Amino acid sequence: MKNRIIMTVGTSLLSSACWGIPGIKSFSSAFTEHERRKYEVKNRELLEQLKVDELVDAFNCKRYIWDSKSPLRDLPAEMATFRLLVDALNADANSEKHLKLGDEIILLHSDNDEGSKCAKVQERLLKVLLPKVSSGIRREPIANLDPAENSQLQIALKLVWDRSKEWLRPKPEEPEMNIYINLTGGYKATSMTLTALAAENEHKVTIVYGHESTNLVKEGLYTIVLGGQKTIAFSYVDENGGYCPTTIGVLE
Repeated sequence: MKNRIIMTVGTSLLSSACWGIPGIKSFSSAFTEHERRKYEVKNRELLEQLKVDELVDAFNCKRYIWDSKSPLRDLPAEMATFRLLVDALNADANSEKHLKLGDEIILLHSDNDEGSKCAKVQERLLKVLLPKVSSGIRREPIANLDPAENSQLQIALKLVWDRSKEWLRPKPEEPEMNIYINLTGGYKATSMTLTALAAENEHKVTIVYGHESTNLVKEGLYTIVLGGQKTIAFSYVDENGGYCPTTIGVLE
């Protein structure tokens, strides 16, 4: 069974710490939220100056953070959640959920300079980190997706809705598939739009989220299953990598 993963991409990459660059400080040494925020500001000052190729090369020096998931919080927020999702899928007893050739990973992002830069870097990195699915990884820029421009944002969110509706509703000729949305990155308005779309969808959609401050290897991945469901279940991944679902709502 095919997997289709939609990942909203923001700009947390520009304040992350998974780079082999002098002056970049790991969040593993930040003991308070205030200290972490201070590191993020300093890291951003350095990372904003680098081009896409330079960032890709700098990450390759710190690839062990992706491989070992330590410290997980040094990765961009959406990549940290995606890293946990990769483990959860590949460890699932149902082998049809494992990542494989033919799967899709769609990076949904704004078309402004920072949003495009972060999405381009993550697309390049994921193609290297996940060679089995590299051919199915692509960017989907959304024009004018910027909360600072309310009149344009309405148009952009309509585009998010229309385009995502096609991804959440497989065509009859398409193979059966598992659909996931990683909402950790990007704008809150985009997350609201995709959640509303998933809730009214007939096809099952699993929404995943990882808290930005998590530094846990297996815990920290949260899921809600929507679409064609009579009950809404919230789940987290326990210390053994298993899902712990709890019903939080019943649809009439």
